Amino acid sequence: MAKTDLTAKQEKFVQAYYRLGNQRKAYRVAYNAGNMSDKSIDVKACNLLKQDKIRVRLQVLKERGAQKAVRSVESIDDMLQQSFDAALGDDERDPNPSAMTNAALAIAKLHGLIIDKAKNTTTHDATEEFANLLRDINQPVFPGAGSAPAPQPNGHVNGEAIPHDDITGSGEGSIH
Repeated sequence: MAKTDLTAKQEKFVQAYYRLGNQRKAYRVAYNAGNMSDKSIDVKACNLLKQDKIRVRLQVLKERGAQKAVRSVESIDDMLQQSFDAALGDDERDPNPSAMTNAALAIAKLHGLIIDKAKNTTTHDATEEFANLLRDINQPVFPGAGSAPAPQPNGHVNGEAIPHDDITGSGEGSIH
């Protein structure tokens, strides 16, 4: 680790903040904050993050993390390219198309060119649930009573149009 002007607690705070992304949690990790209120911790942590030496050290950690991520992507990309080349075969007369496709897809996913769709993990069937609800609605209210025919979306019952004045069932065309 390079020499810094940070105290051991400040370095611990920076490391925790980089890892956790939360100033309050990082402060609790680095300092004895057991009796402090959240507000006090937030003020102290905020003041630490305003210090130039803390910000510089945090930036160094971020840059190193970004470099590691790039190296990781590059090394995985190299391995997948080698897998693709091996699947192609030395003389290109006996390729393994399935392995080539898998390697090509993995390379595309690695670079964000292909994104898997999220799977629906619903544990019930909404269509069946809706059908059951409709069946329950059409059940007679009183046992042994018949159910009225259900109106269709076009306003017909049993294939016949309902006259406007009979919709209320009173025969008078008005709602009472």
